Amino acid sequence: ESQLSDQGVLRITAKKKTIENPQIKNIPIQFSSTKNDKQ
Repeated sequence: ESQLSDQGVLRITAKKKTIENPQIKNIPIQFSSTKNDKQ
């Protein structure tokens, strides 16, 4: 459950950041890669 929540929150945060600062788009992608690595 916490993993799903984490991903959901991360996605929402990424979307909000992308709307505010499109240049930050690359940062959330890096976070996702790190999380996949741990799995």
